[in-house]
Amino acid sequence: MLSINWDDVWKMVETIKIPLIVIGVALALAVVVSIAVIRMNRPARKLTRSTVWVAAFVAVVVAVVSMMYGGFRTVLDLASGKGALTDASKAQVEGLGNDISDEGMVLLKNTDGALPLQKGSAVNVWGWASTNPIYGGTGSGSLSADNPTTSLLDGLANAGFSTNTDLSALYTGYRAERPEVGMFKADWSLPEPTQDMYSDDLLSGVRTFSDTSVVAIARSGGEGFDLPRDVNKETRENPYFSYTDNSTEYTDFQDGQGYLELTRPERDMIALAKQNSEKTIVVVNAANVFQLGELQDDPDIDAIVWAIPGGQ
Repeated sequence: MLSINWDDVWKMVETIKIPLIVIGVALALAVVVSIAVIRMNRPARKLTRSTVWVAAFVAVVVAVVSMMYGGFRTVLDLASGKGALTDASKAQVEGLGNDISDEGMVLLKNTDGALPLQKGSAVNVWGWASTNPIYGGTGSGSLSADNPTTSLLDGLANAGFSTNTDLSALYTGYRAERPEVGMFKADWSLPEPTQDMYSDDLLSGVRTFSDTSVVAIARSGGEGFDLPRDVNKETRENPYFSYTDNSTEYTDFQDGQGYLELTRPERDMIALAKQNSEKTIVVVNAANVFQLGELQDDPDIDAIVWAIPGGQ
């Protein structure tokens, strides 16, 4: 039996809105014409009405067929059981996904053997993205909520590391869900607590917990839209784009800054991590090349890892 996810329902409606509009317009025109010809003589009225309704019927059939072979195709395949994978196929796909994820990680910087970390050590994990990673892209690269994923925190725990739960609680309490960058509209917002949200007690706990910090930065992207080269300008001018700043006192991006640059809250967070740690490692969770020159040249950044979306 199919379970209903209303978010998926509305997304499905978005994918078939053009055929639905065609159906609505065709039927509306047929009704209007049928009423408009009421004063014609009977043979002419009958011919006009029959012609219009035949045309409307053809338009509706074409629209329905386009939906069946377009937006509804995957849903119908799954509902009929044709889209089911065998356990062997699932295992093979999961294994391939793990291999691609492992081999796709790139070590961009590693000063004085900062990595690998000592097995079983404690780590302060910074960044809202540590609790809400990017697992895949948009459009055809998107993922299903029905399949399991492994977050950065989960991965560290699975590998035997302990993480600062007080830091993680700050991020989970800040925002639960990642803004959606979809096929038809994009919320490019990058949730990140501002510097004043890191209390003295929290920072004292960071210093006590570990001398090593891992900072997570993430960016979405994929099929549908080009990433903004000037975030402030494009989110003002493009009706399909939006962005919500983390502070009411300043904007995350300066005018002219692109989406693949660090925001002010991210810079402030990295500065706090460096001030309260002896070793600072930055993990960039993104599918696109990120502008990391300033971190590459920063002597206080000990390592940088480019972690592609890990899939599921």
